[in-house]
Amino acid sequence: MSAFIGLVGFLAFVVGLVMLIISYIKKKSHKKPMIILLVGFLLFVIGISFLGDSKSKESKKTETSTSVSTANTEKDETKVTSKSSSSKPKTSSKTVSATPVTFEELVKAYQANGAAADDTYKGKVLEFQGTVSKVAKAVFTGTDVTIDAGNFTDNQFMNTTVTINMPNDIAKKLTSGQTYTFQAKLNDATIMDSGWVQNLSMSKGTIK
Repeated sequence: MSAFIGLVGFLAFVVGLVMLIISYIKKKSHKKPMIILLVGFLLFVIGISFLGDSKSKESKKTETSTSVSTANTEKDETKVTSKSSSSKPKTSSKTVSATPVTFEELVKAYQANGAAADDTYKGKVLEFQGTVSKVAKAVFTGTDVTIDAGNFTDNQFMNTTVTINMPNDIAKKLTSGQTYTFQAKLNDATIMDSGWVQNLSMSKGTIK
């Protein structure tokens, strides 16, 4: 409708302008052409203003609908994300079980076959009892706890020792001469040429 009014106004303006020129040429009254010219101009301005308002309203509607659809899309994405995250299985922290063992079992296994003993015990968390003989600060980190594991040879001087590296706060609870139940990971076994297991090195020690 606004476009039609603007078109009519434009045509009336052109007609009024032509009539005004003719009236000047023929030296007739300019009143009627001027009225048509002004009316046409006003109609044209009104039509243009109405057209601009309608376009502005349509633009606002489009922006509103776009923002609403965007918000709905974001809500849908949030729901999908929350559903997918909730559907993922929760990872459970499994406690590594320790293998009960005695120093005699360890020493005999390494005396019989060091490679086979490594396959069985090395890198595994072991549980055992031992009497603390020394507690000292480790060279790099933590505290080294020394245990006299015993003598498993015919030579009375070939005693086997166990060195357990553990956090300082746990080591502070230990007293030399006291027996405790330990859990630690076996790192290495020092085996001498004569088959004497000189030392069992362990880490990540804890008290049960």
